Amino acid sequence: MKNNIPLGDNQWHLFHIANDPGEVHDLAGMEPALFQKMLAAYEIYEREVGVIQLPKRYSAAGEVAKQAMIQMLKNILPYLLIPAFAVAGVIIRRARTKGASIH
Repeated sequence: MKNNIPLGDNQWHLFHIANDPGEVHDLAGMEPALFQKMLAAYEIYEREVGVIQLPKRYSAAGEVAKQAMIQMLKNILPYLLIPAFAVAGVIIRRARTKGASIH
């Protein structure tokens, strides 16, 4: 198992889930041959199915927050632009009428 920060230390670990469901005792140091065999098997799997590595500072919570903000802006932006264009139109119209009355 390998969990990225902040949920993990971004390192591979070996646990016996049936005996250690809390994943407290890392067996990688006690079973180095098994650990290396499992890492090699995962690397093959990774290549075969095209696993994409997550960026070093990837955070699922951060990604959810970012995507939520993007969606919120997409949904709200038209409602913000309509009044902004209306105000801009009024300002431009006033500037033109002032410019025309000066001459």
